[in-house]
Amino acid sequence: MKVETRLAHNANGETELEWLGRSGVEKARWILGEQLKISQEPYDGLDQVWAGGSGGIGTSNSALANVQLNMRYRMAELTSPLSISSASQH
Repeated sequence: MKVETRLAHNANGETELEWLGRSGVEKARWILGEQLKISQEPYDGLDQVWAGGSGGIGTSNSALANVQLNMRYRMAELTSPLSISSASQH
């Protein structure tokens, strides 16, 4: 009986984690979509909100002005050998 209870508990946790992951992906898609709307920033850079920066010149008048990323979970560029979100800025 104890094993079945534990398995049922774990199955419920998997569903919660799946929805947590889905909501994170949707937030990331929204941030990237809003970033594309800023015509003053036709580049990808560490100063932009999606990379954990404060935002460039056009961010203050956009929906991204008050967006805060949870610092425990950051988006990373998958094609780069290093995470551009955690790379030191020199």
